[in-house]
Amino acid sequence: MIPRKKKEKNPFLNVEQIIETLIRCDLILPIQFNCISSITLLAKKGKEFQEQIRFNKGIELILERIRGYIKNLKLQTKSLKALVYIIMDNYENIQYIINLEGFSSVWEFTQNNLTDSKIQLWGLFFIYHISFFRDYVDMLINDKIINYILNSLENFQDNENILSISICCLSNITFKNSEIQSKIYQFSGIEKIWKAMKKFEQNNQLQIGSALCLSNLSENKESKQKILLMNGMQHFIHLIKTFNKNQNLVRFSFQTISNLLYQNQDYNSVIENDLIPLINLIWKDAEKINTVASKLCLVVAQIAKNEQMRAAIGKSKIKKIISIGTRFRANLEIQQNCFLALSNLACDMPENQLEILKNGGIELIIARMKNFQEIQEIQENCLLCFINISEQENWKPEIINIVDFELLKNLMISFSDSENFFGKYLLLFSNLSLSPEMMKKIFEFGLVDTIVAIHQEKFISNINIWLKFTSFICVVASPFQSYLCSNLQIHNMILKGMSQFSENEELQLKCCVLFQIFIPYINEEMIQLISQAIQKFPNNHILIWIGLEVILNFLRKTQGEKLDLFEEKIHSILQNINESCFNIQEIMKLSKEIELEIVKWKKN
Repeated sequence: MIPRKKKEKNPFLNVEQIIETLIRCDLILPIQFNCISSITLLAKKGKEFQEQIRFNKGIELILERIRGYIKNLKLQTKSLKALVYIIMDNYENIQYIINLEGFSSVWEFTQNNLTDSKIQLWGLFFIYHISFFRDYVDMLINDKIINYILNSLENFQDNENILSISICCLSNITFKNSEIQSKIYQFSGIEKIWKAMKKFEQNNQLQIGSALCLSNLSENKESKQKILLMNGMQHFIHLIKTFNKNQNLVRFSFQTISNLLYQNQDYNSVIENDLIPLINLIWKDAEKINTVASKLCLVVAQIAKNEQMRAAIGKSKIKKIISIGTRFRANLEIQQNCFLALSNLACDMPENQLEILKNGGIELIIARMKNFQEIQEIQENCLLCFINISEQENWKPEIINIVDFELLKNLMISFSDSENFFGKYLLLFSNLSLSPEMMKKIFEFGLVDTIVAIHQEKFISNINIWLKFTSFICVVASPFQSYLCSNLQIHNMILKGMSQFSENEELQLKCCVLFQIFIPYINEEMIQLISQAIQKFPNNHILIWIGLEVILNFLRKTQGEKLDLFEEKIHSILQNINESCFNIQEIMKLSKEIELEIVKWKKN
């Protein structure tokens, strides 16, 4: 005999049956209680059941009961609890409830029962789930609701569950929201959160929520100062020590510490005596967990902004940070924070720069620049790190061969609309060109031609880029003078820049330096501009000295031709120089030589 197949039950029939029963037995309270509890259990199972409840008009029935269709506080409270599970992680159901004016119904119910801890708990859970979605925060969260959440911290000081969910609500609504962050500060929210943290130090969930909330709030300048004044740095160090196995708490605490350190260098003793030893203590475990490793790198990056603390961290962390960057190669946040840390550690620290080179730092930079070619933040941090390392002059041949110049050229072109990026590439290539071998590679791969083209096309009127551009050209000019002037007409570009930014003393000096190198290509127009610069900046003795050298070399090169065009101006300059620089031997010597040169060619 063939056994009959059991007929499979449709699990969603339960939703239909429960809702039918809820409608049919609306005056029988025990059945109402059971139906609402069943809806709650089904909603907990996930989105499919939540959708079925909505499809079968269950949300309307739940809202009716919250509004007091059946006058029973217990039923209203159970209905609110069911509604909380119906909206959990469900954007569509939240929108549906808002369209039914359900938000205002819940708000009215909670406001009418402010002393009932159960109603307040589920009311706060309702706000918590809505606040996961940023557009609902913008739409619904106002001063009344912020104050309501903060008052819950005040009114239920002994109720850990209400304190926890209130703080979690605050965490959600303050995320990347400077306006709400500012309001929490104004409404004394930080003190209330702090009080709850201190009262229930062993409550993991409350501490995690508080750490996350305060990490958001510490993005606000006033809030950050308030947290620091309450010994916030020391408290979060203590939390990490106490709960070092709790990944979320360690992660959010490190994020808060990082925010507190940002643009704040007044806590060296705490950093050196407490924070750095803590980092050393937990590093081995933390570096294996991606979320914690990311925040660890971020904190190191903030500490390393301070030169004294940079030395205190020591070289030992560099290898470990590179290891984190290698291990979590696909994690964007880790890559970003890893290179920020390495960049700051390398800044003005030759021993750290060499340590990064020795441990494969260049290979990692090139690999990540290649892997994340469209991610601006990673590109910028890689570039910053590369710039700081490139100050190191001990470039070994094997390191030079690792640098992918074609990749760098393509990335520079990709981000060429950004003044920030193009300026950084100019700085990087200026540093790299200090190595003759690197300079040859830069020319071989056409990087100079590309730089000149981008500068002419996009930044010809940008003084900040002009300053970086002329610095780069000063480095490469001497050995490639002929190519730069004959092929790229750099000397004419410099002439235009000097004329356009005649009030900028720094640029005038750099242009004089370049004209000194480009003597074979100098003309009388350039001499006129140099003469004007000498007159305009009489206290800049370096500019005067270099400018006079250019004028002298020009006279010798041209053998006094067209001297009559600027002889009068040169005499005027020399007269002023003889009065203002009479005690500077090198300048007076040049002045005398120019006078003799003029006399010599006038005789001829």
